[in-house]
Amino acid sequence: MVLDAADVVTLESGDGGVCGRGGGGETVGDLTDAVKVTHPHRLLSGLVDEQALINELDSGRLYAGLDVFEEEPLPKESPLMGLDNVVLAPHLGSATAATRQAMMERALANLEAGFSDEPIPFCVNPDVYKKL
Repeated sequence: MVLDAADVVTLESGDGGVCGRGGGGETVGDLTDAVKVTHPHRLLSGLVDEQALINELDSGRLYAGLDVFEEEPLPKESPLMGLDNVVLAPHLGSATAATRQAMMERALANLEAGFSDEPIPFCVNPDVYKKL
C-alpha cells in the first residue's frame, strides 16, 4: 500500500476509488499517523469520503490542507471549521489572470457563434446541445 507509508499525500485525480470512495480503494484509515493530506481539486466528493476524513482529523491522527469540500461554500457548522489540525482555504485554482482571460475568450466565442446560428465551439454538453 502507498497510503500507509506516506508522510504527505496530495490527491490529484478525479477518477474515484481512493480514500473511501468507489469501492475497493485504499481508505483514509490506511493513512499513516501524522500524515499531511492536501486536496487541491474541485472533485473532492468523487475522490474522498469527507466524513471519513473528518473522523480521522478529529482523532488528531492527521493534518490536512483543504480548499475543496463536498458542500460549497463550506457551512459554518462544518466540523472542519473547529479543527486545529486543518487549514481551510477557498478554491482559487482558476483565479490566474491567464485563466480568467481564456474563460472570457471562450465565453465570447460561444456567444458569437450562438448569435450567428453556428455551433458553439466550447460546449460542455454537446449531446444535449445537438438536441436543441
